[in-house]
Formats: sequence, C-alpha cells, structure tokens
Amino acid sequence: MKSSYLRNITLLLLIIGLYWFNNQSSTPVNNSERLTAINSDDIQLITITRSNISEISIEKTSSGWQITHPIKARANNTRIALLLGLLNTYSYAQQADDSSNSMLAQFGLAPAKVSLKLNDYMFQFGDRETISKHRYVLHDDIIHLIDDQVTALLNANVISFIDNRLILSSNIINKLELPILSADMTLSDATVTIENNDGHWQSDSQLKQESAVDLTILVDAWQQA
Repeated sequence: MKSSYLRNITLLLLIIGLYWFNNQSSTPVNNSERLTAINSDDIQLITITRSNISEISIEKTSSGWQITHPIKARANNTRIALLLGLLNTYSYAQQADDSSNSMLAQFGLAPAKVSLKLNDYMFQFGDRETISKHRYVLHDDIIHLIDDQVTALLNANVISFIDNRLILSSNIINKLELPILSADMTLSDATVTIENNDGHWQSDSQLKQESAVDLTILVDAWQQA
C-alpha cells in the first residue's frame, strides 16, 4: 500500500514537472496586452488581401482616405476607423510562431484566410478559438488571440468601404434651398431658403413659424446625410 502511494506521488510530481517545463519553453501568456504600439495616425496605406477576391487598397490623401483599387472612390471614415482600431485591440494570449506549417495550420493560418496590411505591418487572420470565440492573428512572428471586430469587414465587398455620405464632412453647410411639399404631397416649384446669419439659422418668410432649434436640427440632418 505504501509503495503504491509513493508511486502515485512520484507520478504526480512528474506530471507537474512536465507541465512546468512545457510552460517555460513556450511564450508566456500576458493578459490584456495591446496587440501593437503602432500609432494609427501614422498609417498611410491599407491593403486587404483575400483568396480569389480582388485586393483592396486604400490610401490616405490630403483630402482624406481614398479607395485606389479595384475602384477609385472616397472611403468611409467609419470603416477605416474600425480597421485601424485593430492596432490597439487587446491580445489575450501570445504564442511565438515556430514557422512550421503544422503549427500555423492548427490555428487556421496556413494559409491565412485573410490578411490586413497597414503600411508595412502585416496581420494575418486565422480561425476562432472554440471556447472564447477570439480570433487567432499572426503579427510580427507572434500568434495572438484577440477579440475580433474586423474580419467580417475584411471579407466584405469593396462597395462596403465607399463613403455613402452625400456631403463631405469638410464641406460645411451655410445655406440650404429646399423645395416645398404641396398639399397633394408632391414637390412644388416653390422653394424655401435656410441660411446661416451670424451663427443663427434663419429662413425666408415661408418658414417663419419654424424655430431656430428646428432649423438647426434640419440643417444638421443634411450635414450628416
């Protein structure tokens, strides 16, 4: 009985020792570590690569973000902010890449399903972890586990990145001229003019009953359209 007890204790100590050794030989886990220390303001070029789909290129210009491939169009700033937000997302676990295809394949990174390149910084996206649903991302030879907010966007059509606003945020409305709705709910030839006068919105005589607050709300709605 005593011999069996000692044998079990020895086996338990051996298991604990092997567990400790394996943890020491791998990259330690650091909870809530930022994925990168890269400043998003420094990013000038965004490249999205997917298999069997045209690559998307978006560049920062003096007039804002512009899609340059596969079409040319003004880019949606909200979408760009989501992509750049990856830089400061949390990495819940890290594992050094041993450059073996078997290890990368284990995390869905050989090949990667989609990749995002910010300037020369490459991020490759793999599978989701089955329990936490976090995403495996390879960056700078380290496999990270992150709370994924961008993969769905990365797999979207290029049309999703086009700015659909009618008016550029840099173009500030100072005057609006709108058609008047007739009694039969059709647009008439008559118009109403709303204009900014020394910081106060005013309309012509046809809308005198509208308050300054109402006019401000109306103009703001057009500004954000």
